[in-house]
Amino acid sequence: MKKFAVEFKWAVRYIFAYLAWIMGEKVLGVYDTHIDWLLLSSLGFYLFGFVLYVLALREKRDTVFQKQMDWKQGCVSGFYLTIFISLLMVLAQVVVHKAIAPEFFPNMIRYNLEHGNKKAGEIFNLQSYLYQAVFFTLSIGVLYAAAVAYFLCTRPKN
Repeated sequence: MKKFAVEFKWAVRYIFAYLAWIMGEKVLGVYDTHIDWLLLSSLGFYLFGFVLYVLALREKRDTVFQKQMDWKQGCVSGFYLTIFISLLMVLAQVVVHKAIAPEFFPNMIRYNLEHGNKKAGEIFNLQSYLYQAVFFTLSIGVLYAAAVAYFLCTRPKN
């Protein structure tokens, strides 16, 4: 596990940042009075998440690879970071929807029904969000890893 210590450390930081972001959204009323801001707020976190990937891969490059990292090494490191984040995201989603913002699903269903989405109940539930969180995290994480590795690599890009 020591081989992946940097990735695991940053995955934990990512999840704590995510939970802090969620608490900020709750305080700002994104889960009730300003539910129409949810998409914009979520996109804001993913921009912040990109910065966390940069910091994680930069630390990996500087400490583990002695400031010499090629694109493949960066991608592999970013992929492991993504795997750890995806696994921890399951726990984070349960915490969010059971402890931090249990009102989210009822409010989101009501909002969507008011705006003509008849299948809101099928989309906005914990099981659906767990799948969405894992697969979206895997998808965006692989893209982040490849892009960040490209810009942080110090050896020729093969």
